[in-house]
Amino acid sequence: MAVSVTHTDFVTVFVDDFDAATKFYGDVLGLELSTRYGKMPGGEFETGNLTLQVMESAAVGIEFKPSKHPIALRVDDVAAARGELEELLAG
Repeated sequence: MAVSVTHTDFVTVFVDDFDAATKFYGDVLGLELSTRYGKMPGGEFETGNLTLQVMESAAVGIEFKPSKHPIALRVDDVAAARGELEELLAG
């Protein structure tokens, strides 16, 4: 008998600098920081249909290594979004 999975609730994104990640996910991408984990450097960003749990890997005893697994975020106009991101990141 199989378990009935209805959707994906969250994925974890390990980072080495939660404050920098908060600026990127919150300020640059405009995602809502719905939960901050208090003393632990981590929190949850909402994408509309999936929560990104972002946390410093060292806080849970894991050595940080950049992920080789992309997360695809949907936008209405890819070219326009890319232009906005390039402009924002160029400073």
